[in-house]
Amino acid sequence: MEIECLDFAQDEFTQRFNGREQDVLSFYEDLSYDAESLKEVWERPAHPHTEALADIIEEEMARYGLSGAQRENLERLRQGSRVVIGGQQAGLFMSPSYIVHKIITLLVMVEEVRESHGYQAVPVFWIAGEDHDFDEVNHTHVYDQAHRRRRKIAYKPNLTVPMSLGFYKYDRGDMKATLDAVVEECGDSGFLRSRKAAIMEMINTHEYWTELFHALVHDVFSEEGLIIFNAHSSAVRRLEVPMFKEMLERHDEIDQAFRSGQAAFGAACSLPPMIETDTNVHLFTGSEENRTLLVHDADGFVTDKGVVSKDELLARLEEAPETFSNNVVTRPLMQEMLFNTLIFAGGGAEVKYWGELHEAFRKMEVPMPIVVKR
Repeated sequence: MEIECLDFAQDEFTQRFNGREQDVLSFYEDLSYDAESLKEVWERPAHPHTEALADIIEEEMARYGLSGAQRENLERLRQGSRVVIGGQQAGLFMSPSYIVHKIITLLVMVEEVRESHGYQAVPVFWIAGEDHDFDEVNHTHVYDQAHRRRRKIAYKPNLTVPMSLGFYKYDRGDMKATLDAVVEECGDSGFLRSRKAAIMEMINTHEYWTELFHALVHDVFSEEGLIIFNAHSSAVRRLEVPMFKEMLERHDEIDQAFRSGQAAFGAACSLPPMIETDTNVHLFTGSEENRTLLVHDADGFVTDKGVVSKDELLARLEEAPETFSNNVVTRPLMQEMLFNTLIFAGGGAEVKYWGELHEAFRKMEVPMPIVVKR
């Protein structure tokens, strides 16, 4: 066997971020992955809704069969223990592989924090079930039996899904055919046959795209105590109503803070904008049918159902919170308003756009957690 070692050079920003340069860390509340920052964040007071959030997550995870380790972590969550959190969209058959890497990162960091610092944090994987970018999740890439040829295999590649993926019901026949194609390309083996049978059962058991993804993640990581959070949950949406309301009421402040913070971050770190958006509200409506980015103008709020007043929009929020969802600017804010976070572990792009949001966090008086690159 011939092994070639490759050196993946870090970009200049990542070197500065990992090197804890002060002019970079200032965009992350001067927090880094060290004993001092861990102590500072761990001692923050817990959100008043922490117990209610844990109850919702436990009820929704129970349908997949809770392991003992998951029950222990849910109790820690309920008691206010802080979380090590990361997330991703619901990829086809738990792909791409960096989803697995993200989850393992959370588990490793929880163990490191316990062994090195004595804090028993809770690993939480956030499924972005409110996302609607189907082209990003409808496929996977597999290698043939000789590991020489790479092939893209997609589920309904010409399908357009305008709603949040959490509302999308997959076609069981097409999903099984897609699984058949994956297994055929990878080659028959006893292990693949057993996994295929288990996944076929999951396909038959569930009907929504994010449910199947949740089941797959649960199957692999439940014994590790991983807490799996579906951001699309209708019960969570009800819990989030006051948070959405504050975001709507203060959308101008959030937008201005985001844009000024993005400019300052880009200038200091010599980076182009990571977040590109034309909205000034940073929320979606119509998540159940046609997810539409809200915009505010002189006539009111432009929604999936036409132009409405703020009072009409707030009334809709109270009546149907599941039709609202966050965009890239407000999703990190919502995460921190929901969870008592110790560490957020993200990819390179995520770390950069969290830096762009530092002024929005300050404006909303939502403290940042420790941000690390996975």
